[in-house]
Amino acid sequence: MSELGEKISLFRKEFFSHFFTFLGWFVLAWIAWAFGALHLSFAWLVLFLFIGAFLQSGHLLKSNKRKIHRVIKQENDVKKVWPNMPSWIYFSEEEHALWLNRILDQMWPYVEDMVQGILKHSVEPAIQSYLPAPLQSLCFEKMALGQTPLYITNIKTYKAKKRDKEFIMDLDVVYNGDAHFTLGIKKVQLGISDLKIHGPLRVILKPLLSDYNPVGGVTVFFLNRPKISFDLTNLLSVLDIPGLKGTLLDIVEDVVASFVVLPNRIAVPLSASVDAGDLQYPIPDGVLRVEVIEAKDLIAADMALLSKPTSDPYCIVEVGAQKYRTKTKKSNCDPVWKETFEAFIDNTEGQELFCKVYDEDIAGKDTEIGEVDVQVASAFENGKTDLWLHLEGVEEGRIHLGLKWFSLSPNPSDLRQATPRNPTVAALFVKIINAIDLPKDMTSIETPTWLLCKVNVGKTSKDTFQVSSAAPTWSQGLRFLISDPRTQNVKISILEGGDKKVLGYCNFDLKRIANVPGMSHEGAFPLQGPGLERTALKCRVVMRALRAHEPKPVEPVTPATKNSVLESHHDLGGSSSTSNLTGGETDGGSASFPRGAYSTTSLTSSTAGFSSELSVGPSIGPSTEELSTRGEVKLTLKYDHGKNRLLINIIRAERLRSRYPENKTNPFVRLYLLPDRTKKTRRRTGAVRGSLAPSFNETIEYCVGLDQLKDRDLDIEVKNARPGLSMRRGWNSIGRTTIQLSELSLSAGITMTCELKK
Repeated sequence: MSELGEKISLFRKEFFSHFFTFLGWFVLAWIAWAFGALHLSFAWLVLFLFIGAFLQSGHLLKSNKRKIHRVIKQENDVKKVWPNMPSWIYFSEEEHALWLNRILDQMWPYVEDMVQGILKHSVEPAIQSYLPAPLQSLCFEKMALGQTPLYITNIKTYKAKKRDKEFIMDLDVVYNGDAHFTLGIKKVQLGISDLKIHGPLRVILKPLLSDYNPVGGVTVFFLNRPKISFDLTNLLSVLDIPGLKGTLLDIVEDVVASFVVLPNRIAVPLSASVDAGDLQYPIPDGVLRVEVIEAKDLIAADMALLSKPTSDPYCIVEVGAQKYRTKTKKSNCDPVWKETFEAFIDNTEGQELFCKVYDEDIAGKDTEIGEVDVQVASAFENGKTDLWLHLEGVEEGRIHLGLKWFSLSPNPSDLRQATPRNPTVAALFVKIINAIDLPKDMTSIETPTWLLCKVNVGKTSKDTFQVSSAAPTWSQGLRFLISDPRTQNVKISILEGGDKKVLGYCNFDLKRIANVPGMSHEGAFPLQGPGLERTALKCRVVMRALRAHEPKPVEPVTPATKNSVLESHHDLGGSSSTSNLTGGETDGGSASFPRGAYSTTSLTSSTAGFSSELSVGPSIGPSTEELSTRGEVKLTLKYDHGKNRLLINIIRAERLRSRYPENKTNPFVRLYLLPDRTKKTRRRTGAVRGSLAPSFNETIEYCVGLDQLKDRDLDIEVKNARPGLSMRRGWNSIGRTTIQLSELSLSAGITMTCELKK
C-alpha cells in the first residue's frame, strides 16, 4: 500500500509540474498572439519585460538575503561571503545591553528589600569584624537605594572550548545612583551617599543539564576588585579628612571583596541535583606563582633637605580578592625583594594580576609610585614568564616580575618533593559538609548553639562561617597550599561561636590519599572530645598536585637562522660601549641567544636616542647559491609600554640583489608577526621606485602584550612591486629573514641590520 501511495504522489508531482510548464508557455503564446491581433505597439511588450525583470530581481535579492542570513553566524562567515570587506568595518566582541537595562529598570524597586537583608545580616557583621573594638557597635539604621538603577554598559560572551558544560558572560557594571545609607555608632548617626561602583561582573550559567530546566545554577562574581567611591554626610562630612575616608574606603573594598570578588562568589542553585556547596566552592583552574624580584629607577617620593631624595618602597600584589605585601626597603630607589607569593586562579579568562608600588610613610598616608597589571591568561598560555614592566601613572620606574603557572593534577605520580625554589607541591581542598549526632544540649530547637569549624594545615588555619541549627550544615570549602603531603595532616576542630571554645576535633593524615587515584576522600570523621563519642563531621578532602607547564621543545638552529642577523659597522653617533651579549645584561633584562648560534656579538649603545645597535656576525660563511646574500635591511625595534605596542621602524635596505635592473626594481618591505601568517598580522611599507638601496623610514605598529612576544617571530621579506610579478609565485621576492623576538631586549630599543636570504 505504501509503494502504491508513493507512486501516486510521484505521478501527481510530475503531472502538475508538466501542467504548469505547459500553462506558462500557453500564456506567453497567447500574449504574443493578442499583441498581434489587437495591433498593439511593441513598446508595451518591452515595458512588460522590464516589469517582469524588476520583480524577478527583487525576488532573487530577497532569496539571497535569506540564504546569507542562514549562513552568516560569525565574523569568519562574513569574510567568506564578502572577501573584499573594507578595513573600517569592525566586529566588536561586546554588545550593548539596552534590553537588560530595561529589565533592571523594571525590577529595581523590588531589589531594595533583598539588598537591605544582605547588608543587615551579612555585610554589617563583616564590617564590624574589621573595625577596632570601640567602633564595633556600628550598624545600618536606614538604607535607601534610590530611583537610579544599576546600569550595564556592555555585555560580552565567551565560547569556552574546555568548559562545554557552562556559559560565561561578562557585564560591565556601572552604579552611579542616589543611594543613601545611615549608620549608627552609640546613638551617633553617620551617613554615606553618592555611592559609585564600577567593575567587570561575570555571570556563569552552570552546569548545563539535559532537563526541563537546562541551567543547573547561576554564579555571580567580580573578576577583580571593583572601583568604589562615596561621599560622607552628617557627622562624617565634618570629619571628611583623607585619612578617615581612605580607611573607610579600604574597609568597604575589603568587605565587598570578601563576598563577591574571586575566589568569593554568589551562587544560586536552580536544580535539586546541583550541590550549592560545589557551585560556590569549585576546584580552581590552577595556581599562579608570582615572584616580585626587583624594581629599577623608582621615583623619589621622600624629599630631604640634607640628603638625596629617596623612597621606602614596598609592593602589593592583588589577584581578585587575594592580596599580598612585600617587605619595605628603606631608602632605596632600586629595591631588590625576591619574594614569592602563590594565588589560586579560578578563571583564567579575564582575570588580571595587579602589582602596585607604594612609598611607606609612617607619619601619613602611603604614596603610590606606580602600578602594572598583567593578564593571567598570558601566564596560563606561556607557563613561565619573566617580565620587565614600566610602571604606569609615573614618569619613570620599572619592575621585574616572574610568573609561573601550575595546573592541578589528580594523578599521584605528579606529586614532587618540595625544594627551596618550589616550596609548594600540592593544593588541598577541605569541604566541611555537616555535623552528625551532636549532643542534645547543642541541638536544642529553642536555643541552638552557634557553631563553627576550624581547619589547620601546618601553620595555616581557616574558619568556616557560624551556624545555629538543630542540624548544623556548612557545605563550605576551604583551600590550602601544602609542601609535604606525605607527612602533613589536617586537623578539623568544632568550636563554640561566642568564645570559640574547642568542643572536639579530628585528624586526617594526607598520606591516606597521596597514593589513591583521584586523591580524594569523603566520609564521616569521628570527633574526639568530652561528650562527643558518637559525634562526627562529614567532610570531603581533595588533594591536587601542582604540575608545571611543560615548555615547548626548542627547534634546532639551522644555518639560515644562524646567519639571519649580520654584523654591522654602522654607528648612530656619540660614545659607544661594547659588551659580550652572552654574559651581559641590557637595559630592561638579560638577552640570551642560543648557544653556538653566533660566533661574535656586540652591543653598541647610542647616546643620541633610545635605541642601541645590535650587530651579530655569522660563524660559518654560506657557500651555496641558495644561501647567498640578497642584501641587508636596517630596522629599529622598541616596545611602547604606555600603549602596549611593538614599534618597528624600517629605516632602509642596502645592496639588494634583484633579478631585474635597478630602474625596474621597486622594493618594499612586507612583515608578518609569526606564527600568525594572516591578513591580521600582515604589514607593508610603501614601494620606492627604481632603487637597490631604498630608504623607507616608516614605522609599523603591532598591538600586542610584551609577555606575548615570547613565542613570536618577526618575518621580514623585501619584495619588488612590479605589475605581473605577483602572478608567478616567488618572482617578486628579493630576500627575507626572520627575527626571534624572545632573544631581544625590546624595552630598551634595538637597532639591527639583518642579512636577507633567498
